[in-house]
Amino acid sequence: MERIVSLDDLNRELKELSLKFLQNLNHRLVEIEGEIESEHWEQIAQHAHRLSGAAGSYGFSNLAMESRNLESQALSKNREAIQKSIRTIQNLSQQLTETEIPEGLRQ
Repeated sequence: MERIVSLDDLNRELKELSLKFLQNLNHRLVEIEGEIESEHWEQIAQHAHRLSGAAGSYGFSNLAMESRNLESQALSKNREAIQKSIRTIQNLSQQLTETEIPEGLRQ
């Protein structure tokens, strides 16, 4: 017999995944910053593209939008704009962490 998953179960699982996403976001940004130093523009764009998709999937629309901006800046090889986008993403991440992750689970 096929198990039926409740909407509450799905919402709980999605919430857990979105929390893990936020908890790992700073690590991802550190990786991207390392790519800037090496001028690996295409890799930065790929990281930003994946980040945008994940953020959008979890309902973090502002974060998704800024990640798309980061992708565009990376493809343009605009170091200053890339760094500005990363700072904006870091600020959004901080705001989301403070509102979405219970204090005891924050890293």
